[in-house]
Amino acid sequence: MKATFLVFASLLVVTAVKSIADAPALSAAAANIDWEKVRATPAKLSVLNMELVPLVVSKEKSGWLSVPQRLLSHKTQIFRPTGTTNGAADYTVTADGYMLVACNYDYQGNASGSWQEEAWSVAAFRAHGWVEASELELGGRLVSPLNRAQKIFAKHVKAGESGRLRCNKHDPPFIIVCSMSK
Repeated sequence: MKATFLVFASLLVVTAVKSIADAPALSAAAANIDWEKVRATPAKLSVLNMELVPLVVSKEKSGWLSVPQRLLSHKTQIFRPTGTTNGAADYTVTADGYMLVACNYDYQGNASGSWQEEAWSVAAFRAHGWVEASELELGGRLVSPLNRAQKIFAKHVKAGESGRLRCNKHDPPFIIVCSMSK
């Protein structure tokens, strides 16, 4: 009985070690964001029907419920809707730099309409050169006023670029820029 238990325990240890060895390391996204560059060279953007406001935790109706420490320490600003966005963020880059995008992938309604055709998955963001920041790297979670946790992506963009981002039916992606000052 003791020998059987030892063999079983040894198999468990070997299996666990093999699983750990086979597991992917922290995603490249978590390790590849140079936050000093993000802070030092923020992009300048215009976003249709959105205005740039400080990204802070607030109990106001439009306040964010949780903001990761990394974003708080970088005096981050976020574009919030001022009008109809139809679940998308239409942006134009006016000066080179880093932009961040916050997306929520929770269920927000059925598939009616054509929103799913233009919605970007995490894989689509990665395929387009965006890097995902982990909650560990950010020092917490970004949670919207509607209590929706966000995934954060970063990318260096060039003046003149423009695009339309969408990741869900109702909530638009929220474009974020850091301040050059600490």
